[in-house]
Amino acid sequence: MDCENKQSNDVISCDGNMPGRRPVTSFRTALGRARKQAEIDSWDRSVRALADELCKIVALIYVLPSENHVCIGGEIYPASVVAEVFEDLTPAHFDEAIKRLEAVKVPITNKRAYMTTVLFNSVFELESGDTNKVRSEW
Repeated sequence: MDCENKQSNDVISCDGNMPGRRPVTSFRTALGRARKQAEIDSWDRSVRALADELCKIVALIYVLPSENHVCIGGEIYPASVVAEVFEDLTPAHFDEAIKRLEAVKVPITNKRAYMTTVLFNSVFELESGDTNKVRSEW
């Protein structure tokens, strides 16, 4: 299965149990955890709302059951894998994601999917300095 027939970042249910960590059971708990990761209180007010939006996306991933899947950048990943990647997010990753989001000059049709992809990619790209080209039709 691919993401072509799904909205990017749609959660895809799958049958059977997949091994993986147990999700945080409360969205508010997950959001608190994501805000702590991002060090949200240290952000300038001009970008704090965007940083908090990113934290909410991270929290949504944390509460997904591990047997679900998430589409990111046209690829399907188990929710448990995406959550593990997001556990590595630091304030520097959030900062990089915000810079990339602010640099977008075209309308974003699925903002949540785009933001999820930017966060996910930031974990792999920040240290190496690599930049993925993001399709402008998103």
